Amino acid sequence: MTRCILAIVLAVGSTLAARSARGGVELSDDVAQPSIHLNLGPEVAGSSRISSTAVRVHAGASLTFGTGRVRPMAALGGTFAGGTLSLEDPRALTGWLSLDYLEVGPEAQLGVRFVDGGYIDTRIFVSMAYLRTDVDPRVRIDPVPGVGTTRDGFRLSIGGNWEDWYARIVKRAHGRDHGYDALIYLFPQQVEINMERSFGLGLYGVTLAYGI
Repeated sequence: MTRCILAIVLAVGSTLAARSARGGVELSDDVAQPSIHLNLGPEVAGSSRISSTAVRVHAGASLTFGTGRVRPMAALGGTFAGGTLSLEDPRALTGWLSLDYLEVGPEAQLGVRFVDGGYIDTRIFVSMAYLRTDVDPRVRIDPVPGVGTTRDGFRLSIGGNWEDWYARIVKRAHGRDHGYDALIYLFPQQVEINMERSFGLGLYGVTLAYGI
């Protein structure tokens, strides 16, 4: 399922980015420019005695305001993640306990976009999300020290997306005898440094994502 979602994200992102690189849209300076965001990738986070690995999906839309090539941006959307918490627990045979979790919630972004007239743009942003979380039901039956059963949480992050730059590299390479330039898409197009408060835990980590 994750591979299928990733394939869709990459297909949509590469198509829009390719059209963006060709300058598919001409914009007036007095019109807010819309853009969609859709990306997916791995997330690693942790604290002193707990680690978390997850796959996170972002989806949303943004508008820019003002004039010039660097414009303020506001976005609304949502985030979803499914992953595993690993923490020390002397009751476990290996000394470590693994707990599955899911979280979903609305997300807002503020930042700047480097507008060039295409469908997508390079952007730098901060994001804020309210989360509804669902941790492994075993915690309710047999409490684990340090892990709460609260369903409310939040996530803060700072990041950037440079998919537009990748598309321009591939576009400039069009017509060459080799297709090696497209291999750049093996590398993530977005990175976030984040802080999250969920399950009664404070986690700090990094998210790498593919998409726009």
